[in-house]
Amino acid sequence: MATWMKETDQAIYLMQGAYYIDKIEKRPYGPEQTRLTLLDMKDWFTRPDPPGGMVVAWDTGDPEPQPQPRPEATIELTQVPQVVEVKELFQIQGKIAPTYVGKAVQLFIGGQLATSAPKVNPNGTWTINYRFFGTGTRSLKVTIDDQSLDFGIKVVESPPAQVNLRLSGSVGIGGLNHGEDVISVKERLKALGFDFFQVSPTVDAGLIQAIKLFQSVIAGSVKLIGDGRVDVGGQTQTFLEAMNAPKWMLMPIRGEGFVNFERADLADQHDYGVSWMADSIINAGKYYETNYRKGRSNISLIPVNDVSFPKGGDTPDHSGHEAGNACDISIPREGGSYGTTWQSSNYDQGATRAILQAIKAQPLARKIFFNDPKLIGEGLCQRAGGHDNHIHFEVGVPNPA
Repeated sequence: MATWMKETDQAIYLMQGAYYIDKIEKRPYGPEQTRLTLLDMKDWFTRPDPPGGMVVAWDTGDPEPQPQPRPEATIELTQVPQVVEVKELFQIQGKIAPTYVGKAVQLFIGGQLATSAPKVNPNGTWTINYRFFGTGTRSLKVTIDDQSLDFGIKVVESPPAQVNLRLSGSVGIGGLNHGEDVISVKERLKALGFDFFQVSPTVDAGLIQAIKLFQSVIAGSVKLIGDGRVDVGGQTQTFLEAMNAPKWMLMPIRGEGFVNFERADLADQHDYGVSWMADSIINAGKYYETNYRKGRSNISLIPVNDVSFPKGGDTPDHSGHEAGNACDISIPREGGSYGTTWQSSNYDQGATRAILQAIKAQPLARKIFFNDPKLIGEGLCQRAGGHDNHIHFEVGVPNPA
């Protein structure tokens, strides 16, 4: 059914039939004037059925249009896995009535909001990308406006992945680049999440970026380094073949004892990092919760902030943070919130001390920077310029196994 627009004394409506499906209300603006915010109106004209006409109805005395009645049980899952592995990125896909186009799609796990980033597409479909960082049977709920649907997913441990690349020559910058070798390296990097390319016999810029990022991770560098080449029998091949090879992934959004508020900022892309960092964040959260916070809501969770860009590399916000192995933590405030400095009156030094202790308890944690002189004196951190308002920590490199 075609859409049209109607302007009344109170609002401009996007109409379909006798009902409205969206509206922009008029606000008082000076004597005998009203004001409209037209930013959302652009979505009306990108619909599959944009409005083709408009009726102006001022001072008619007629009642305002009524909203379009909502159909019942509109959410339908079109793709959802029954079983996924820990840290496996999977998709939940579904569709809903066109009246919900542009509405946020919220995913709740165990009653807690996990993500609300996607929106309903113009054709009524939607997709959520997610991954779990622990095993167990999970209760999930998808909510779109006034509609919701419950379902479950079982999360199992992923088996160790060790491979033998059997390279006949080097791959990458200045390499021999035999087609089968290039494909082998690309397939392994893709399996580890460094998937910045199409799997083919061609050495391309995406492959070089992936190799350099992988080399930076296994070197423990927070800068993008490496020669961009996998040499036969070299350290890069050794780590590519290892069962504990680093994976490149979206950082966890929340868990026991921590919350990743960076993930909620859709304008900021420092959401990616290496699996060694993800494990350290998760385990530090558990340590902090068990040994200090113990469910007390008046004490801040560990507030995780920047890690790295989706493909690593240079970021204008940091001098490092290029290889997914450096993480910033915001500073707890008294009362359970966060975002302050160690000099401020609302600074929660006790929670900050406990966070630093939780980080130091992680086997790969190193180079912890924060400028509270008392906590520096306790051996929990080091001073570094610009670290009055956040903790910076890095993870090192385990032996390949």
